Amino acid sequence: MEESMDNPKNNPKLPTDSGEKAGPKVIQRWSAVRKREIVLRLLRGESLDAVSREIGVEVYRLERWRDKALSSMDAGLKELPTTIHFRSVSTPPTSGSAN
Repeated sequence: MEESMDNPKNNPKLPTDSGEKAGPKVIQRWSAVRKREIVLRLLRGESLDAVSREIGVEVYRLERWRDKALSSMDAGLKELPTTIHFRSVSTPPTSGSAN
């Protein structure tokens, strides 16, 4: 119990009081821009395991980022009509109109 008080989040990347040094810097929140950079590295062929070790993010999480990016890309590439055509509706002439 006392050990958990020294390292409250039980994060293995954080140093403990035993004098050990921290590993790679842990990022708690990843921006969309940073995620995109990582996903692009994966799409260019970098090893999933190597990127995971380098940045300290679990493989399953990187796979999720990649899958979301690919599905968003698919949705963005679907062709939509460039012009929307509206049917014109003519109004019937009124009976009793005086000209």
